[in-house]
Amino acid sequence: MKPVWLIRCITLAIAAALLLYSAVLWWLLALLLAYICLMAWIAFHPNTQIFSPCYYRHQGNLVSLSFDDGPHPDTTPELLQLLAKYQIKATFFLVGARAEAYPELVQQIAAEGHEIGNHSHTHSYLISLFSKGGWDEELAACQQSLTKVLGYSPLIYRPPYGVSTPNTVHAAARHSLQQIGWSCHGRDFFGSVGEITQRLRGVKRGDIVLLHETKINTISALADWLATEQASKLDFTTVSHGAN
Repeated sequence: MKPVWLIRCITLAIAAALLLYSAVLWWLLALLLAYICLMAWIAFHPNTQIFSPCYYRHQGNLVSLSFDDGPHPDTTPELLQLLAKYQIKATFFLVGARAEAYPELVQQIAAEGHEIGNHSHTHSYLISLFSKGGWDEELAACQQSLTKVLGYSPLIYRPPYGVSTPNTVHAAARHSLQQIGWSCHGRDFFGSVGEITQRLRGVKRGDIVLLHETKINTISALADWLATEQASKLDFTTVSHGAN
């Protein structure tokens, strides 16, 4: 009988272990889902400042246009022409790998008086899951790429998707970078030119506007909006100038 009881005990132990493993697995999946939901919520509410201070709106009447994800040879030159037409100085948050690929565009952005910030080196879709070391490598590589082209290091950054975690904060502090958010999102990653233009009509004095320079519709919508009477009454400047 002893072997039978031993087998039963082993079987029960294995079953209990499997149940425990299953429960732990479900808890881990639940925690992962909760983390993803939190990061998604922060991406659309970057001004919550849960993990760190984030400058996202001017106190006065100035307005800043900011552009993420560049530079891009198909869109950046046209955007620069548009900004020059209206004598607007803007802030560009550039991706390090793209800056390495198109250094002449980075130089042109700076030469025309625009501000340049760090937007990570690769803009990975999984960047919110990066460790402290991973974030440090992303910001450091982007700083190195931009410094090599510009001759100076940017002082501001915007994390991809606006997602800021404790690891982001730690890496940014190591490189003395100030996080910049936004108070008006053009949501130009989808929608027609007309829809984006309509969103831009919601810009108010003091806003920092988030747009993406790699989107063709963005430039067309921006051109339509800048031609309006509403936009003509706004005073535009770079993010850092508006903050001082």
